[in-house]
This record gives sequence, C-alpha cells and structure tokens, in this order.
Amino acid sequence: MILGIDLGTTNSVCAVFKDGKSQLIPNRFGEFMTPSIVSFEKDGKIHIGQSAKTRAALFPKETIKAFKRYMGTDKTYKIHGHLYTPVELSSLIIKHLLEDAENHLNEKITEAIISVPAYFNNIQRSATKQAAELAGLTVDKLINEPTAAAIAYGLQDKPEYTDFMIVDLGGGTFDVSIMEYFDGVLEVKASGGDNFLGGEDFTNVLIELYLTKARIRTTQLNPKAKQKLYYTIEQLKRDISSNRPLIIEPFLAVKADKVEITFEQYKQACEKLLQKISKPIERCLRDSGLEPVEIDEIILVGGASRMGFIKTMVTRMFKKIPRTDIDPDLTIAVGAAIQAGLKAKDKDLGDIVLTDVAPYTLGTGVVNDNDLYNSQGLLFDPIIERNTTVPKPM
Repeated sequence: MILGIDLGTTNSVCAVFKDGKSQLIPNRFGEFMTPSIVSFEKDGKIHIGQSAKTRAALFPKETIKAFKRYMGTDKTYKIHGHLYTPVELSSLIIKHLLEDAENHLNEKITEAIISVPAYFNNIQRSATKQAAELAGLTVDKLINEPTAAAIAYGLQDKPEYTDFMIVDLGGGTFDVSIMEYFDGVLEVKASGGDNFLGGEDFTNVLIELYLTKARIRTTQLNPKAKQKLYYTIEQLKRDISSNRPLIIEPFLAVKADKVEITFEQYKQACEKLLQKISKPIERCLRDSGLEPVEIDEIILVGGASRMGFIKTMVTRMFKKIPRTDIDPDLTIAVGAAIQAGLKAKDKDLGDIVLTDVAPYTLGTGVVNDNDLYNSQGLLFDPIIERNTTVPKPM
C-alpha cells in the first residue's frame, strides 16, 4: 500500500486509497491533522505533533515550527547544542505520520506520494524526497498541491474542455493553478504563488493589531508570553467575522486594555497580504490567456482560505462563489491518496493523464563574448519559459 501525505507548514495529514475511496488516517490522538511541530528535551527526548505544540507554551526555545518554509535552504536550528535542518525536522514529522498509519492499518508501508506547493523549485522538491527517505519511505513521485486538490474534487470527471482554478492558501505557503480537462488529460496551464505567504502571516498581522490596541510592547513579553500570545490569537482568528467584532479580554501577565477588533479593521490591516494573493492570481490568468469569466470553477484549499475576506475577494474577482465542499485542511491529503491509488494501479481507479508546467523559467548561464571587460558576468539564457509544459524525460 502507498501512503498519501500532505506535508504542511502548520499541520500534516496522511491518507490511503482503500476499498474504492480515499481514507484519511487518524493519528494517535484520534485526529486527522498532526501539527508540524517538533520539540526537543535536554535529555534527548523528542516530541512531535500535538505533544510538541502543547510543550511549546512552556518551552518555546526548545520547539520548532514552520520549518517547511525553509526546505531546500541552508537554514539550521540550534537546540541543546545540536543543529537541525528543515529536512531532518520534516523527516521526523513524516516518520510520525508513518508510524500512525502503520498502526492504524496494521500493515507495513514503504512507499509514499507526498504533496508539495506547485511553486516549489527543484531543490525544495529534492529536499522533500530526502526527508521521506530519512523516514524510511521511497518517494518516486511528488504531486503538486493544486493537482492533488483537483483530483480530490474529481475534476477529471468534468465535461471536456473545463477550465478551473485552484487557490491554495495554507499555513505557510500560497499556490494558485489554472487547470484544464480535455481528452482524458488534466493539464496545468499556469501556476504561481508565494512560498513565504500563508495563514501564519495573517496571524502575525492580528497579533500586531492586538498589541497596538492593547497598548502592549513586545519588549514587555518573555518567550513564554509570546508563545501564549501567538496560540491565543491563532485560535481567536477563527472567530472573527463580519457579523460581530472580536472582543479580547486581557490574558497576559502584563497590564492591558480590553480590545475590540472589527472585521473591517482586520481586513484593512491585511491589505498588503491580500495584494500578495491577488497578484499571482492575475499573473496566472495572463499566462494562461484566459479571462476571469472563462474560469468555470474555483476551488479554495488550505486552512487559511477559511478567512471570510479570502472567499469574498475571490468571489469578486471571478463573479462566482468558490467551492469548499471538502474540508480545506484535508483536501490535499485526499488527492495525494488517490494519486497513490493510481500509482498502485488500484482496480477502482481509471487512468488519469496529468501534465504540469514549470513554475519558474529554467535556463543556463551564458557569457557575452562582446563583454570585453567582463562587466556583465553570467547572463541568463532561458530554455523553458515559466508556465510552459514540462517536457517528458526521454
């Protein structure tokens, strides 16, 4: 059996394709979502997932989160004299998911399909595969998160020549892809996004807004207080709506005013983040050569897409209400499991041909022979333009 894994910035989920359907796998706490958090005790004990998140409130300096944003980089985290890379931390999360899956299924698993943001470059994709290998899994194929979402929604069963857009706003990354289904092929026409934009950024905006209104300076807060502040505001963020303001009573051990934050105040504070979301969407439309009215369906994916003004912004851009039929937090894992079933040639699944595009322009460095003083250095010579179909290997 092949495991489908959504390795997320904030939470991770796994599923398998079994008995003709995608089945989400509960973790050891009976929940589908496992926090992508790792915490280290001084004696060497490692906490992963929910126990690490709980421990973070008391031991923030021993706890690491949101490391997926730095996959494929040289960033390291030093705890108790040991250095940890994002690859090593991700492998701990994957191994934790693998153990839960094997215990739930009572079956040994050696292979997986892992989802990655469509905007991940080749170095980041290789780092994801390396993390899986460290956890004892073989990963022959990664699936882009928007493609996984499309499969989860069964968009390959739509009428011929249907164009749809997947908007995926997760905890730490943002992806948007325009796809078309025709002649049995699910083709990505354009892809874009931002690997440093997600729900955590919206949480940080709300934190800054709260601190300003409560008249609290960050210098007044120790690491434990900052951790409590983050998790409290993260929970409160889910309650903010256009129907009623958010009332926050003092909850930190510092003098603070009672705070009222309206939906409009929060939306205005998030304006720069909303612009960072709209620009990749507009760029994808240009690259695909489509007008907003030509998009037949929009799918919202990722936990952060639940925020009311995200849905409102997308609705206004396309003049149609986006779909959220499947839990946005679980959609990617459902699609990854279906892809795992396809790879395993499950009898209940028909063939789906998937094509993808290069999220970045790929090329090589060249030297200008006429640059006598070598003032230009290497020049970039494009070979595969951004958002052109990735050629199949010979």
